[in-house]
Amino acid sequence: MGNILRCPSGKSLLLIPGTGCRCIVNAAISSFWPELDEKGDFNPATIAPMQEKYTCILVRDPVERFRSMAAKSSAGIEKLFLRSYYWPIPDGEFRYFKFETQIKECADWLEITSPVVVEPEPGDLPELTEYQQSMVKSMYSKDLLLWQSL
Repeated sequence: MGNILRCPSGKSLLLIPGTGCRCIVNAAISSFWPELDEKGDFNPATIAPMQEKYTCILVRDPVERFRSMAAKSSAGIEKLFLRSYYWPIPDGEFRYFKFETQIKECADWLEITSPVVVEPEPGDLPELTEYQQSMVKSMYSKDLLLWQSL
């Protein structure tokens, strides 16, 4: 189970915080549900069982993902290390796409016809010390290897 965006094609995108999947959601809304306000609070994602082979995941550099999540959090960087909502990318028979270089391929795989626009991060991303970067790389070493392999 997980938050997924299920497209009319039957394929899905697993929504993982900080991976950049919002740009795909906005394009999917424009393609499949144009009557909805893509900039509003509506998100067509559901919590539902998924079939891995029909589900894709955007994979982002873990350090950049952490920085993005830190920019949106009021808790501060040190407390973010202790929070559990920044979970690793799951293993499985998923189709993986690299954020930002494979976003178009991801949209094509989901059969999204509207253009995908990657919007800049809201505000400045915090800088991490070398030690903090090494902590993120260590904590999410499997994610880093997956991201590098794409």
